[in-house]
Amino acid sequence: MYASKLKALRAQKNVKQLNAAGLIGIECQQHYSDYESGKKHFSEEIIVKISEGFKIPITEFKRVDYEILNEMIYLADLSSELQTYVKRLSNKERYLFLLECEKRLVEVKLENMRKNKEILELENYSFMRVGEPPPIYVLA
Repeated sequence: MYASKLKALRAQKNVKQLNAAGLIGIECQQHYSDYESGKKHFSEEIIVKISEGFKIPITEFKRVDYEILNEMIYLADLSSELQTYVKRLSNKERYLFLLECEKRLVEVKLENMRKNKEILELENYSFMRVGEPPPIYVLA
């Protein structure tokens, strides 16, 4: 839970990992990254350093964010169910399942690209309606 909160806090403050490491007195970016990824345990000492470095009350950092907690529980349950399902499959079925997952991922990406194209076309249409000249694109 603290790992997610630390990552969200850093994003909220718009700070890179290396700079965040410096804020809380960690010697290198990789050690800081280990906290964000959950590889390192959050001691009371590091929580104090985080709150001081990011200038927030300790209670705010320790406060339970139920939205993040519910998402973590959902993902853990989903992961557990998926692992149980995949374990029951034969090698061939596993391979086919993974191919189907990849196919679905490509379909979702394609759909997102179509939606982005529609948005850009609508923006260009409304831009052109105002009577302003079209944008100039420079190829590098």
